[in-house]
Amino acid sequence: GKPSKGCANCRTRKIKCNQGVPSCGQCMKADRACPGYRNMVDLAFRDESSAVIEKAKAKTRARAELGNGSSSAPRKASSRSKLCAASSPESPEIFSSASSSIISFAPSSIEDRGINCFLSNWVSKWSGPSHGYFNYCHELLGEDVMGSVLKTSIIASGLAIEANAKRDSQLLVQARRNYAIALSKINSALRSPVEAVKDGVLLAIIVLAVFETCCGSNQLSMKAWTEHINGASTLIRMRGRSQLNNKISFGVFIYGTSHLLLSCMQREIPMHPEILELRKFAFSNIPSDPGWEFLRKCDECTVFRAAIKSGAITDPELIFSAALQLDNEMAEVFDDASPGWMYETVYTDVESPLVFGGYFDIYYDHWVAQVWNGSRCVRLGLNETIRSQLVKGFTSNPPRFSNPQHLAQFQVSTQIITQMRNEILRSVAQHVGLVPLSRKPFQSNATPSNSMAPPLQNLSTEFPFSLGDPDPEAPLSFISLLSSPDFVPYEHPYQTLTPDPTFPAIGGYFLLWPIYVAAVTRVSQPIHCVFAINVLNYIGENMGIRQASNMASFLQAHPAFRGRGMEKAKEGGVMGEINNWRMEAPIQPLREMFEREEIESKS
Repeated sequence: GKPSKGCANCRTRKIKCNQGVPSCGQCMKADRACPGYRNMVDLAFRDESSAVIEKAKAKTRARAELGNGSSSAPRKASSRSKLCAASSPESPEIFSSASSSIISFAPSSIEDRGINCFLSNWVSKWSGPSHGYFNYCHELLGEDVMGSVLKTSIIASGLAIEANAKRDSQLLVQARRNYAIALSKINSALRSPVEAVKDGVLLAIIVLAVFETCCGSNQLSMKAWTEHINGASTLIRMRGRSQLNNKISFGVFIYGTSHLLLSCMQREIPMHPEILELRKFAFSNIPSDPGWEFLRKCDECTVFRAAIKSGAITDPELIFSAALQLDNEMAEVFDDASPGWMYETVYTDVESPLVFGGYFDIYYDHWVAQVWNGSRCVRLGLNETIRSQLVKGFTSNPPRFSNPQHLAQFQVSTQIITQMRNEILRSVAQHVGLVPLSRKPFQSNATPSNSMAPPLQNLSTEFPFSLGDPDPEAPLSFISLLSSPDFVPYEHPYQTLTPDPTFPAIGGYFLLWPIYVAAVTRVSQPIHCVFAINVLNYIGENMGIRQASNMASFLQAHPAFRGRGMEKAKEGGVMGEINNWRMEAPIQPLREMFEREEIESKS
């Protein structure tokens, strides 16, 4: 049957578990320590996972015995054996500290330095609601021989991150040298039908896409990154359904196709039908949660947006109704989410170029935050599509969408776009290290009593009369209560900010596309663009991701963004917004860049 998502205590007692964080409701009621929840993907591949781990350990022991020979003198453990030891299976903790969620080891050479930097900045374990990221790298590294293509790719990307963050030109030379070696090894592997379909080769290509993001050209360009993703797409199709039969191959498949999904969404093109079918099959065989549901809906939205761009769908009413339905379905992804998916809004009066308007949101981790932001980007795009189709109908001859509900929908979509933009901006602190890795929603150590509003049953004690027997001379009303000098209004938790210079670079990477989308949406003003530029510059200068600096320069220099908010609509209300909307969409320059690079890649 379908495996239970509940904690071990609830499963043993065969009672319903609400999967609360950090403890489920049943354990709290019974005053027991909640043991946490199982990794559902691990359950799906339980047998294969054990076999892979044992195989990796056996290979490591064999190499160690071969290297030691008959000598009994102790030797220093190699980096590979350390990696294998780190890959021993453990039950994931609900609230893991930074040290337990980041996989790394002490560097002993320039190669280990690159690997360590990549693992500490790009790899995180499955924990609570978070699926983790690249969390099979250590197992694949432990299986591979010295000098493998995956290892060289990881070294190149790790050194690039550190070189950019520390502005170390010599280290950057080492990174580019390893990048060239990795490309050569990938080409050699692709000549072998056996080697080409291995997990390590596919993951190496994805890691090199990371290198391009961290260490690309000096101007905004997606060409090299896209070429790596297209190469990964070809390998994924070659590997077929067999890659979904074990946990590691399944994880690598998700990494690869998720990068491909982002590329397709940016370029408004469809994914290959074979890959869409593989993803559909993969999602049908794992327990559902908001992370997987989000990816399912993204596939549908990608097909929809590609159909509009290609002209396969042209009828405004059909586009309007389909976009509205997809938006509603994407909004429902988090309706039944466990408490671990919820986020907390906090306030600070500390001025920071990384906090917009004094408020920011705290999530379980940056992976959960990026799933939320991914859904916001999709919904933002869908509602911009709704608005554009309404404008076409309003201004057509004869007019379409003349019903008052359509004008109301124009305003509703505008409000949704504004809300999505604001929520993306409030997520910045989580992505750039202003929120410590150990800080979880509604778990503030500084102000635990202010993390949530006071219980309603305690409010009556704040007033000198009984709510059941009000004083006739002082009639009870909301106005009188709010004006009373004894009334103390609820305030958001106060939060101070201390940047963490060791925060994983992947947090900044997750933010690149959402912050760009938030800046260029039609409802954004110069203040929002300036904030996005500051954030992107911070990521580029402090987190080692050059593409962020390039995106900031692109926003700052392009005429379409310099004049944002300067134009004035001649009419007020909805019609004024519609006239404003008819101007060139700010995202058009990015579309032109994608199209130009697509043509260049074919020439």
